[in-house]
Amino acid sequence: MNLEGLKAQNAMEFMMTYGWAIVILVVVLATLYSLGFFSPSTLSANVCALPANLGCVSAILWPNGIVQLNIQQATQYIISVNAISCNDQGVANALPFSSPVTMQIGSNATFSVQCYTGSNWASFNGPIGTLFSGQLFVNYTDISTGFSHTVSGTLIQKVK
Repeated sequence: MNLEGLKAQNAMEFMMTYGWAIVILVVVLATLYSLGFFSPSTLSANVCALPANLGCVSAILWPNGIVQLNIQQATQYIISVNAISCNDQGVANALPFSSPVTMQIGSNATFSVQCYTGSNWASFNGPIGTLFSGQLFVNYTDISTGFSHTVSGTLIQKVK
C-alpha cells in the first residue's frame, strides 16, 4: 500500500468519526430547541414581590390576563385595600374596588386583578408559557390614621 492511500484512508476515518459526532450534536440541539429549552420564558423564575409591609404569598397568571394574588398584610395596623393594578407600563392606574377589603394584622386575602400591557392599555392575553413582566400597585388605607398609601411591587409570571 502506498503512502497516499494511507493518508486518504486516515482522512476518511477522521471525517466519518467526527461527522457522526456532529450529526448527533445537531440532533440533540434541534430537539432541545423544539422543546423550547432556549426560550427566555423557560429560563426565568416567577417573581411576585411587594414591599416589606405587604407580602405576595402566591401569584397565578391565567391566559386571559387575570392574575390571582394572595397577599399577606404585615403592617402594624388594620388596613383596607382599596385597589390593585397590574401593568407593564409602571403606572398606578387601578380603579377602586366596589367594596374595599379589610385586612387584619397578619391576615391573607386573595385578589383577582386584570393585567394590562402596552401604551394602549390592552388586556394582557397569552398562551400557556408566555412570560408577563410588569408591576403591581396596591392602594390601601391605614384604618387607624385614615392615610392612604400606594406601594409598588414586581410581577414576573409565566401564564399557567
